[in-house]
Amino acid sequence: MENGVQPALPGPHDLAATVTSTHEPGPWSSAREALRQAPWLRGVPVKTLDALAGQAVLHRVPAGSMLFDQAETPTFAQILLSGSVELLGVRDQIETLVELLRPVDLVIPAAVISGQPI
Repeated sequence: MENGVQPALPGPHDLAATVTSTHEPGPWSSAREALRQAPWLRGVPVKTLDALAGQAVLHRVPAGSMLFDQAETPTFAQILLSGSVELLGVRDQIETLVELLRPVDLVIPAAVISGQPI
């Protein structure tokens, strides 16, 4: 903090997510395999994982890809399995890192659950 002035933090309407790095995509050939390898899903019964996997799609995206932009309402949950994702606040063409996601993590879970815009 300089001169007693705090920098303005971006509001929720200024949020975007960008893939910042990609690593080996993992050995998964299907969403079902990927879900079964997620450490925090290991205690979930196989029947439940199969039901989740039946609705899941495994995406591999290159670094620099925009996953979502401000004011979008998510229609599905995203689980980061490898690489990293930056949640950025953008105001007046100035980007501020809000959060850096690393595997294995959920991307914007509150917006998905509430059905509210990002």
